[in-house]
Amino acid sequence: MTITASNNFVNTMSTSYTSSAAENRESDDVLGRDAFLEMLVAQLQNQDPLNPMEGSEFSAQLAQFSQLEQLMNLNDTMLSMKDAFENSSSKDVTNYIGKEVVGDVDSMSVKNGTASQGYYTLPNPGEVRVEIYDSNDNIVKALYLGQRDPGSNPIQWDGTDGNGQLVPDGIYTYSVAADMGAGYEEVSTTVAGIVEGVVYSGDTAFLVVNGIWLNPDSLLQIKDVPEEASSIIGYLGKNVTSSSPLVHVDNGEVIGGRLSFELENSESVIVGIYDSSQNLIRTIGIPATGTTAGENLVEWDGLDNDGQMAGEGIYSYKVTTSTGYANVSLSDNVSGIKTVGGSQFLVFDISGRLASVSSITSVN
Repeated sequence: MTITASNNFVNTMSTSYTSSAAENRESDDVLGRDAFLEMLVAQLQNQDPLNPMEGSEFSAQLAQFSQLEQLMNLNDTMLSMKDAFENSSSKDVTNYIGKEVVGDVDSMSVKNGTASQGYYTLPNPGEVRVEIYDSNDNIVKALYLGQRDPGSNPIQWDGTDGNGQLVPDGIYTYSVAADMGAGYEEVSTTVAGIVEGVVYSGDTAFLVVNGIWLNPDSLLQIKDVPEEASSIIGYLGKNVTSSSPLVHVDNGEVIGGRLSFELENSESVIVGIYDSSQNLIRTIGIPATGTTAGENLVEWDGLDNDGQMAGEGIYSYKVTTSTGYANVSLSDNVSGIKTVGGSQFLVFDISGRLASVSSITSVN
């Protein structure tokens, strides 16, 4: 009876193992756990019924198998760690820092109740609408931004839902549509600039470009920045050209308020001054008799359209003509670096105006 029960146990063990071994055996397992267990089962099946294996001997062999199993598991773990390390090394996002990139961005992060900026690009002026979604693609809030000018524009969200309640921290996606004269249609949400750093949300790494969090998987273009200009300090003492020079209002003083623009012919223009959220705060109309072909200058006194002094911060400007926009680019020597609102800007020597690194189009 004892022998029969033992043989039944061995047969059951053998059948169960044979089934699992067929599924799990690796081609390069020369003398691993599979071969070891096969030998042990064969030994039990073919032992002398009148002189069976001692219990202590059987226990010792099972202990050996247990040790082998642990070693094999440890080996698998080390291989997994090796693969993970190799994959993470080949995709080290810190390698993007200092490079100039273009990428699609359709998400904003909310941390401690504060939302990061979004971004979109308009080919023409239009009425803009933004819809924000949670991780389950449920709409959280719709933003109606009104009329916006062409070019890159930020999205400012206060982190609240449609009922005015703060949303939980996390990543939220968004879509942008604009009515540019033919009904609402989706517009591009690309962002371009130099990668300033890397931030993490959970297990996901994001590149910081112009204050925007950009997923490395969404990159459309990557290129190296010239070595001499790989950091903002590298611009000091160089003559650079900015496509969008900025004005700084500090303690009621307008720094760089002499706004320049170029015209091919004398014509009437409208100068629009915008805050950091791209809200139009002041318009200055200049008749054709007040302009000339070539370079023109207009002084901004720092007042908004209501006659109130603009708040401290960075301001940009655009000059509208009858055919589009005048060239407002500025070339000057960089005399310093100024930090405003946590961001660094180049300081132009003669004009006193500022420029972001992302707006630099040439370096001499």
